[in-house]
Amino acid sequence: MLKAIKLYNLTGDYETVIACLAQALGDTVAHLNAGGEKRKTVEHTATEIVSHYERTNHAVGRARDAVVRLLHIREVMNPKAEGRVDIALDVSVCFRARGGMA
Repeated sequence: MLKAIKLYNLTGDYETVIACLAQALGDTVAHLNAGGEKRKTVEHTATEIVSHYERTNHAVGRARDAVVRLLHIREVMNPKAEGRVDIALDVSVCFRARGGMA
């Protein structure tokens, strides 16, 4: 999936890139403990691409919102899975303060 995302990115098909990122991130959220390095690579790639697209006004719409929310979910799930619920709550509060979803 990451190779496809990078190819779509090179061709300038930004909507498809964001849709593919949403699908890939959704898969990582659905499989909580699976993925390891692949999951981290998907999350890192999604973060970089969305950040770049936001700076260049290419990230808009519902798919972009889904990617941001899924990244937030993963960001909260990691400390929660490690038993650090206080950190997970702090991350969630910060996300809402930045204008994210509740």
